[in-house]
Amino acid sequence: MFLINILGSIMRFCYHLFNNYGLAIIIFTFFSKIILLPMSVWVQKNSIKMVKMQPDINKIKINYFGDKDKIAEEQEKLYKREKYNAFASLIPLAIQILLLMGLVAVINKPLTHIVKIPQNVSEELIAVALDNHKELDKESSSLELAVVNDIKNNNFIENYEQVLDNSEQLNKIKELNLSFLGFDMSWVATKERRNCNISTNNCRFKCTYSLYCTKYYECIASRTI
Repeated sequence: MFLINILGSIMRFCYHLFNNYGLAIIIFTFFSKIILLPMSVWVQKNSIKMVKMQPDINKIKINYFGDKDKIAEEQEKLYKREKYNAFASLIPLAIQILLLMGLVAVINKPLTHIVKIPQNVSEELIAVALDNHKELDKESSSLELAVVNDIKNNNFIENYEQVLDNSEQLNKIKELNLSFLGFDMSWVATKERRNCNISTNNCRFKCTYSLYCTKYYECIASRTI
């Protein structure tokens, strides 16, 4: 939660700097690369040390062939002498994973991190969206984006107005610029069902399918008379 709050503050700064959600994501990613640069340099230096030590490692394996314990002991001494850390490459990877998880959480919650709407109000807005959109998955992490999409398109606006304390919050949500290169970043994939009929010689297949979610795929075949 602490990391997400920090990332949310950085994302909010980037958004207000460019007033565009897509650019804010790009700039934030750029900043994260700069933060990780010193660590990446350290990893590269560590890798170079391994290349330089490889002849010594091969020599140890030849001198103590068959004695695994002695080989491990001598390698450990060599690593300490050269100040080589075998796990150094895992640290930047772990940090990148944490940053990625935090970034995804922040991107999917513009109400919380950009508009700074209180959590209890956000939860009530999400409840309105779930009531009005049965196709939405309540376990989805992008429900705040669905709320933004509704409010910006004036869908069920009366229901949302009943939750929000004042018109200022509503206007802030409407003013959010989530369009980037013609793509609406408030769009949320839903369990949209469509019907189709596929005819063969003896059977007609009545298919109900979900355009974006394979979880709800079903197909019923019935014979024609």
